[in-house]
Amino acid sequence: MNATKISCILALTAIILFIIVVAFSEKGDAGLSGLSDLKWVLPLLLVIAIIVIVGFIFSITAIIKERTVLSWICFIIYLLPVTIIPVINYLQKKASYAAPQYDSPQSQKRREKMYENYNLPDSLDISVRNKFVSANIVDDHYPILSVVNYGDGFWYFLGQEAQIGGHSRFTSFAAMIESDKSVVPLLTTLPAMHYATRKDTKSPWVIGEYHRPSAANEEDNK
Repeated sequence: MNATKISCILALTAIILFIIVVAFSEKGDAGLSGLSDLKWVLPLLLVIAIIVIVGFIFSITAIIKERTVLSWICFIIYLLPVTIIPVINYLQKKASYAAPQYDSPQSQKRREKMYENYNLPDSLDISVRNKFVSANIVDDHYPILSVVNYGDGFWYFLGQEAQIGGHSRFTSFAAMIESDKSVVPLLTTLPAMHYATRKDTKSPWVIGEYHRPSAANEEDNK
């Protein structure tokens, strides 16, 4: 069996395994973001990575020795994840920055399920993306350690060392519930101009009254 055939077989195998991973994750209604919850996923992803690396080597060998059109096609297939994934990540981040304030990433079915599972009142709009979340929670997957109900519909979800007015993203209650279910009670019980904080995810929430910083303090922080 020549290098071209081996390269193509490995490429097809990797694609099929990846489709299986995504298909099973979708059954859990978590999509790609829920992959880490499946214990068998990480070993399978490692297998896929090994297959891709070996197949890539065979595709280069095939191009050098056999110089067929199929060898070039396989080579391009192996390059796609390297080129497409960064582009997709860039476009997703760009879309999140420019996303309409009231654009919801959750489907109607998932929203209804969330209302039912957490006994949320119908008056609570969990889809509206006019809440703020610190960038380290979104980008670096930091845990939510502080929640501030600023009043007038403004909420802040903060990670470690993050502050109100710092680097942040638009988010929704639904996205925060998916990130950390422990915030659910706060959404209906935390009064305006109050905060809830904790040392870590295993600690209980401590509620306190939030005092807006004076103009002088804001200038010093800048």
